[in-house]
Formats: sequence, structure tokens, C-alpha cells
Amino acid sequence: MQGELKNYTLGRGKLYFDKFAAINTEIATGERYLGNTPAITMTTAYQNLDHYSSDEGVRIRDDSVQLQVDRAGTFQCDNINMENLAMMFGIADPVDQTTVVGTAQTEDFTVKKGLWYQLGTELYADGLGTVSNVSVTVTSTPVTMDGNYQVDLDKGRIFIEDTATDIEDEDVITVTYDVAAQDRVLVVDDNTQVEGSLRFIADNPKGTNRDYYWPHVRLAPSGEFALKGETWQTMNFSFEILIPKDGRKMVYIREAKAAA
Repeated sequence: MQGELKNYTLGRGKLYFDKFAAINTEIATGERYLGNTPAITMTTAYQNLDHYSSDEGVRIRDDSVQLQVDRAGTFQCDNINMENLAMMFGIADPVDQTTVVGTAQTEDFTVKKGLWYQLGTELYADGLGTVSNVSVTVTSTPVTMDGNYQVDLDKGRIFIEDTATDIEDEDVITVTYDVAAQDRVLVVDDNTQVEGSLRFIADNPKGTNRDYYWPHVRLAPSGEFALKGETWQTMNFSFEILIPKDGRKMVYIREAKAAA
């Protein structure tokens, strides 16, 4: 019994998410390890309706009825991969995409000096990269690159020099280029919260290991996500713990007992 009085715990462990096949279905698809999670918290809040006796000078609470229980949690994740980004932006999965090979593709831009222009936005919302053999004309007159424009072949972007001599503000330029096939992965914002189950498997350096399982949670991004800074990028999520539709409870905590 004395050991139970000093079960000090330094929490560590791994967090897994089992994304449901579709929202409100509770159809499991398999648990995915989310990567390093520096912090995981759980909160419980009770809402009661209190009754007070008013027969005496000082009101006294003589009854209370529980009306509501809210269970929720938060976690941080610094494993910045596309699957975790997809959870942040409310889509089921990242999308694999291969850009179409093209030769002598043309695009027109009304340009100003000192600005960048992205190629391929007519085919792909975010444009395309991996271009080659780029040339520029103004009213069918070829324009030399040197002193007029720069090209980022990898990102598919063209920059009009501030000191361009053969391109003026409001000129319409025609850009001709080849594009190679490029495999890429896209996350596109869908504004839908992701649902699934969460499992925390403890691996404490100090204290008894206790595993937590939440059969049905709804994830939502929480707080800031710094795209640039002086510290490691960290995603912050909150999760609402819901009552499973199949009769299970909201949370299960498991501790393995030593063999007799």
C-alpha cells in the first residue's frame, strides 16, 4: 500500500488516431501513429443545477442535479507531415496528383515590373512546376531573358526585372514552356472536422503506465500554426470526446496488473 501513496508519474507515450471512413459512421480504418506529441491533456467539466432553500435569512443549497458532462482534450504534434496537415485543414486524406506532360504550352500575363507570375494556374489552382525551355514574347517579338526576366524552373515562376528594358508595365507577355510530369501530394482546405478514435499508449520513465482510449472524438485545429519562426513547428489540436453510438463509454483507462 505504501507504494500506491507515492505513484509519482512523468508522462510519456505515443498517440494513435483511427480516422473513421466517413463522418458519423464510426467505421474504423486503422490506427495511425501521429508522431511526436510533446503534450496531451484531457479535461472534464460538470454542469449542475443547484437548488437553494429560501426559508431562512441565508440561502442554503439543499439539492443539486447534474445536467451536463463535457469531456475534451488537447494535444500538440510536431510531426509535420501531409497526413497531419490534412487533419488540420479538415479533409480526409492528402491527394496524390501527377501533373500532365506538355510541350510548347502558352500563357498570357499582363505584367508589371518587380512582380512574380506563376505558371500553370489555368490547369491547377496552385500552378505547376518542373518547367523547361521557357521563352517570352511581347506582341510576338521575342524577349531575351538577360536584363528582362528570371525563371524559377523548379517552381514554375517568372519574375519581371525592375530594370527590364524590353518589357513595360501593363505589357501582355506570352510565356511558352514545356512541362514535365511531376508527382506531388496536395492538401486542400475542406473546412470539415475529422472524426475517429484516439489511443494513447503510455511509456513512462517514472510511474505506472496507463493507456487511454477514446472511441469517438472530433478533432479541430487549435491556436496558432507558425509557418516561420525560431522554434520547431508545432500543430495544436483540440478534441471533443463524444458518446459512441454502439453503447461504449466515452473513455477507457487500462493498467496492466502484474502476474500473480
